Amino acid sequence: MKDYLILGQGLAGSLLAWELIQAGKRVMVIDNGHQHASSKVAAGLINPITGMRMVKSPHTEAWLAAADSLYHQLEETLSIHVRHELPMWRIFTNPKQQQAWQERLAEADYSAYIGAPMEAEQALPYRAELGLAEVTHTGYIDTKLLLGSLKAWLQQQQAYRQMECDYEQIRISAEDVRLGEYSGRELIFCEGYRATYNPWFTDLPLTPVKG
Repeated sequence: MKDYLILGQGLAGSLLAWELIQAGKRVMVIDNGHQHASSKVAAGLINPITGMRMVKSPHTEAWLAAADSLYHQLEETLSIHVRHELPMWRIFTNPKQQQAWQERLAEADYSAYIGAPMEAEQALPYRAELGLAEVTHTGYIDTKLLLGSLKAWLQQQQAYRQMECDYEQIRISAEDVRLGEYSGRELIFCEGYRATYNPWFTDLPLTPVKG
């Protein structure tokens, strides 16, 4: 019996399995090997300033530090390079965004993440008629390389099985939860948008989002 069965080997399922195994837990990741899953085609962008109002979470500093530590550990252990630090340009599409950016520049919490706007004349090569501005502490993760390397690592740990999940095969008892031939103390669904098709969550108002 495993401690945890994880359904889905996207970013969430893979990194959860990594952390659990590091903590000494027995894990089995079950995945159907779908090549067009969101995590496998995602751009993997890291961007602390988001949305139309250009805001950052109050937990941004802690999240970035945790991500940096985790990806460093993964790169060292798996002998890969997946973190790529690159600045981003935020193109203003309306005057409200220009105003919001000026307001952010006056806030101390944003000083480490945003730069002064580039005037429209300078921004013409970028087709930014209203100007643009630099966002720092940004970049991207090579999600395809990361997930492929984690899959190979999980296989080495005998913690990965490629198979289709039949929800009808799930059996829950006081002792364990079973999915086909596998049993565990807990079953964790990391299915992304496919959770909308999961009969165990039909009562939840799940709505897939873009990006």
